Amino acid sequence: MSLLIAFAGGVAFLGYSMIVRDQLQIPLMASGFAICGLVLAAMSVMGLGGVIRAGRDRRDGTAVVTALIAGGMAVASLMSLAAAAIMSLIWSGTRPT
Repeated sequence: MSLLIAFAGGVAFLGYSMIVRDQLQIPLMASGFAICGLVLAAMSVMGLGGVIRAGRDRRDGTAVVTALIAGGMAVASLMSLAAAAIMSLIWSGTRPT
């Protein structure tokens, strides 16, 4: 439950950073993407534990569905962390005039 709250907060922060138009927009977006990426990574690791438990209990259908969901969260996590890295590269490459 706490990961869902953290994810909702990260998405809300990311939405706020997309609305704000000032010199801190890029670092705020990088922070929002990083928060979402870390939360999704934690959720996918928890999903991996669910896959292992379901496999040991011989619940094959549950294991497959959980693996698909956890894999999707892992992909979304990596995409969010890549977006955070790109935003930080953009921020470090810009010079104030």
